Amino acid sequence: MINLDQIQVSEKAKARAKAAGLELDALRESDPERFMLFCAEDVLKLSEDLKGLASSVFFAAFPHHKLFEQTEANLIVFKAFPALTTVEEERLLAALGRLVDHPKFAFPLAYVRTVNDEAGKQHYFALPIAQRDWQGQVNQLVGPFETEDDAQNWGNENVTQGLDFDTLRHADKWFCDVFRL
Repeated sequence: MINLDQIQVSEKAKARAKAAGLELDALRESDPERFMLFCAEDVLKLSEDLKGLASSVFFAAFPHHKLFEQTEANLIVFKAFPALTTVEEERLLAALGRLVDHPKFAFPLAYVRTVNDEAGKQHYFALPIAQRDWQGQVNQLVGPFETEDDAQNWGNENVTQGLDFDTLRHADKWFCDVFRL
């Protein structure tokens, strides 16, 4: 059980509540669930297919935390309450990374990575987007491609103004990593 009286509210949570016209101290008493949601912080962006597995790994590591979900573009965003520390985030990513690296893992193209850009630090546990399904999403891998030249050619033809891409090899295939300039 989480003792809400011991939770230190972050500046980001205060700003979110203020923008919504809410007072967090009042919510702490009147609507604890909503208080936790406003205080929860993003911990992982993931593909729908990996949601159940990621949830199991999360609760095995952090059984006393609460997990909220939101949808963003084509990904699920897990928000943790209380927020994970940097060490706890690294522990979660390491556990997911061990899964991805396991030879019997059911999703051989899944990846775990951290992107640090103008939006801040974001952790991904996701599957690549097939070329035909890509609709301008950033910070995700597009592919797979058989060769680096195939990935490079696709990126040159499809990645538009304001975005850029790098080619990278993952799971013996080639991908485009699309990002904002």
